[in-house]
Amino acid sequence: MPKRFTETTKWDDPWFVELEAELKLFWMYLCDKCDNSGVIDISKRITGLLINGKIDVQLMLDAMVDSKRLIKLENGKYWVKDFIAYQFGELQEQSNLHKNVINLLKHHKLYDKYIKGSFTLNEGLSKGPSIVKVKYSKGKEEFEKFRLVYPGTKKGLDTEFDNFTKKHKNWEDILPILSDRLIDQMNRKDRLNVMGAFVPEWKNLQTWINQKSWEEEIPISDEQKAEKHPYSTCKCGWRYKYKLKDYQIEKAKATPCPECGKKVEIVYD
Repeated sequence: MPKRFTETTKWDDPWFVELEAELKLFWMYLCDKCDNSGVIDISKRITGLLINGKIDVQLMLDAMVDSKRLIKLENGKYWVKDFIAYQFGELQEQSNLHKNVINLLKHHKLYDKYIKGSFTLNEGLSKGPSIVKVKYSKGKEEFEKFRLVYPGTKKGLDTEFDNFTKKHKNWEDILPILSDRLIDQMNRKDRLNVMGAFVPEWKNLQTWINQKSWEEEIPISDEQKAEKHPYSTCKCGWRYKYKLKDYQIEKAKATPCPECGKKVEIVYD
């Protein structure tokens, strides 16, 4: 089993430290799986399964290319640019260890580029855009879970998420709390509905997002808490153990007692 040096000081490198966990793992995977010249032929399916079945490998590759740590070659393979310098130092043609590396560079048609120190093959622009793409993609998946639960009128995922990210520049801070706040509001509205109190209709999702409605609290007064609730009962002693909601009352009246088959009554207590 081949062994390689690992750069322990990467944990002090701001570039590496600021990467998300999946990108850190992806970078270490590249350094472990490339050949001795630093070239790797990526299988996106296998790589995705090894790291995390839900990641977008192409977005991660783009992020590394944009950070100028990885170079995309014309044949579709990728080159870890500084791999040779760290693992082998300055290449010497008379070294048996280095001969293998030199032959690999020639095989990949990179030897002249390496010797001249010219690393300009599709190096990309900057690290920022693709790192953002990775975060955007993960955020979109999380937002979709929230969007599916939202009970009001809503548009498609692309439209709603695009509006969310444009309207709120700090959307990454907001996203983790959306679902919890929504569920809390839904529970409070259900409770008010059972009490017979006025419950406003849900806003459409875009309005809810634009007005920062996750910050709203739906109050339940002490008087409302003390209100009586409807239950289905029968003179035979049977009693439905759960409170009825408004839409259940009419159906409950028409449903015979499961114990004696007689007509039930609706009581409030």
